[in-house]
Amino acid sequence: DFKIAKNMDLSLKSFTKRIIKLGKIFAVLTKFSTKFTESKYGSVLHKFCFEIRQFLTQVYLKFVVDECEEQFKNYSQYSIRNLEQALNNECIYKAQILYELCQDILQEMSRRQMMDRAEVDFNNFIDDLRKEERNVAGTSSVSTTNDLENGILLMTDSRLCPLAKGGIVLQLLQNKLKSSWGDQRNMEFLKQIFQNVSASYCSMLEKWLVDGVLNDPYDEF
Repeated sequence: DFKIAKNMDLSLKSFTKRIIKLGKIFAVLTKFSTKFTESKYGSVLHKFCFEIRQFLTQVYLKFVVDECEEQFKNYSQYSIRNLEQALNNECIYKAQILYELCQDILQEMSRRQMMDRAEVDFNNFIDDLRKEERNVAGTSSVSTTNDLENGILLMTDSRLCPLAKGGIVLQLLQNKLKSSWGDQRNMEFLKQIFQNVSASYCSMLEKWLVDGVLNDPYDEF
């Protein structure tokens, strides 16, 4: 968070209040896209960081330089209010969406770090056993019953990953999409981000479903 000095000139303070929110968003997005590029965070989060950098350089900064600075140089009446309105119409809502997604991911990272993962892993394992037992009890298949008697069950990996990556990041993106229903502008931007970020994960999923081969070097699946 940026703070404004108490003794700052009033006119400068008014300008600072208008720009401080955008400065915070820009700083967070820049640091986030730098921090989570390591391979241990997986290809999905790496791609999301790439999308953030693309937005900052190709959309936000490009608009500021090509449009806002050009208007400022050529029109003497160009004001802070004009700058604010231009940024709101073209960039701010996108930056705000990316900022909120970053906050969601960071919160999930923090939540997982604070968990007792051994206890969570055990509870997930027990829940899987109960679900499998209910599924078997609700079917009349002889082969399924025999599998249960012989101890042959198809179990899922119930371990909790300490990092929010892969499918977890995509789930957070989906949650953001659902909460944005009704806002066409936000939906279009989020759909584009989701499509770009999920490409590698979808390819991995398709390879597993079609060929039975799971190529998951970063443990994202």
